[in-house]
Amino acid sequence: MGTAKKILITGGVIIVGLALMGWNKAKNLTKVFSKIDIIPSLPKNIDINWKRLFFKLDITFTNGSNEDLSLNGYVVTLKRLDIYYDGKYVASAYPYLTSISIPAYNSLIVHDIPVEIPLTAMPNIVLQITDFNLSLLKVNATVDVLGKEYLITQD
Repeated sequence: MGTAKKILITGGVIIVGLALMGWNKAKNLTKVFSKIDIIPSLPKNIDINWKRLFFKLDITFTNGSNEDLSLNGYVVTLKRLDIYYDGKYVASAYPYLTSISIPAYNSLIVHDIPVEIPLTAMPNIVLQITDFNLSLLKVNATVDVLGKEYLITQD
């Protein structure tokens, strides 16, 4: 067998091995994602005008599993946060966080996520939040893992 052929076979075996390791890691992530809790803070830096309602939100992700969640942008990306108040959709935020590290039984706080609600949606929302109750604020996170999207929901 020629040297070039040996190199190609060895390279192919290494690539297949790395792909299997990545697939196995992605599979284990779904187990960890099912144990992630999402806790929003009170909106801050609220700015309202005739065009939109703008505020910033801190989100705490708590890892309730016994496995560390430590990933870089090549594997996972926090793409979108969907915000609901009293069960009704309010807005989406796009933090596009590419490095996520949450040790087992620990938390990660993502600070100052900008949220903007357009004027057209404001009448319904303003009526809902005149008596704001933080327990009615829910956030769902969409996470991309190797091109497949997973939804982490707040219970």
